[in-house]
Amino acid sequence: MRPKVLNQIFWASVFLSFSCANTAFADQLLGNWQRGDLIFQETRNFEAEMLKAATGSRLTHVGILRASGGGPIVVEATSDGDVYETELDVFLQRGVGHDYEIYRIKNLTPPKDWYHPIVLAATDYFNWEYDLYYRKGESEIYSSELVYLSAKKIGIELGGYERLGDLNVENEAARSFFLNHWKEHPDCKELGSSREDCWSLIKDQLVITPASLARSQQLELVVSTFAKN
Repeated sequence: MRPKVLNQIFWASVFLSFSCANTAFADQLLGNWQRGDLIFQETRNFEAEMLKAATGSRLTHVGILRASGGGPIVVEATSDGDVYETELDVFLQRGVGHDYEIYRIKNLTPPKDWYHPIVLAATDYFNWEYDLYYRKGESEIYSSELVYLSAKKIGIELGGYERLGDLNVENEAARSFFLNHWKEHPDCKELGSSREDCWSLIKDQLVITPASLARSQQLELVVSTFAKN
């Protein structure tokens, strides 16, 4: 057998072993995960403190799992990199205590091909900018809205929009998050609003939170590590 062919076989076997090892590691780490599952976590940032105060839930960030040759990938929207893909270990390292919860869309069997429908839907939002103002828009998006809109594209309603003012936002964490850059808020800037008028306008916004998604009757909990603490 020619050396070139032997070399190709060698590297193919190395890649296969690496892929299998990563898949086995993911199975051990995540349990019975599937493509298209939603993975939630508690993050460490200003936005997370706002969400915890507003919803009373530790779930502050969410992404969509997809399979790859090197193990699970998380499709997500973050303030650091807009909408993109993150390796699972990097995603988990960002979470408090590396904890997570995985939810699965009920009555939706993953197809045998490479991509799950919700993953394909999410790719339509690749490179969209992150929405720090939590507005319903057409070119900016935040983590839970990415999941909500991706699911809606395939005919599934997960949770629903809530009026921000109906959540627990009359506290320092929430007010600071939304009013820190209130003068740059697109709607307030357009109307020339005062700080308090801007706050009233912001509270009328409709938002999707990770906690709202997790409460959806269309989802079932697959695994949670939060209870182990």
